[in-house]
Amino acid sequence: YDRRLVLLGSAIASVVTFILFIPNFYNTLWLVSLAFLMGGTTFTIYPLSTSHTIDHIKPSNMISAISTMLLGYGCGSAIGPLISPIFTKLFGTNGLCYYLLVVGLVLCAYTALDIKRRVKYAFEEHVDFVSLPRTTPTAVPEPKEEEKTSKK
Repeated sequence: YDRRLVLLGSAIASVVTFILFIPNFYNTLWLVSLAFLMGGTTFTIYPLSTSHTIDHIKPSNMISAISTMLLGYGCGSAIGPLISPIFTKLFGTNGLCYYLLVVGLVLCAYTALDIKRRVKYAFEEHVDFVSLPRTTPTAVPEPKEEEKTSKK
């Protein structure tokens, strides 16, 4: 699948969740359910963006691209809490919801524009996922040279 479509779907789901947060119901089950949905939709945006970036860069540029994305994420994490009180002052208790809604709409617009602007990938360029063990060579050592040659 084109990761941009998944990213757009996640951004749209986030926007819907932010809209549902705006009415002032104070039902605990409703708020917990919305918080669960908000976390599920918003916390997938950075990994999807990272995966999409990795799909488009050369392996030699991977570290610089990922570190740039991490720097941008850090700047957004620092600047966002400075901007959101402005919305709270303007709109009251729902100001944070409006702020998150604006950010989500900007992400939706940018992603939709990117989907329209760029050429779709050829499906032949995709490769199958290769699962690797989560261990170190010390825990699972490579076969010795004798074992390698005897198996041939």
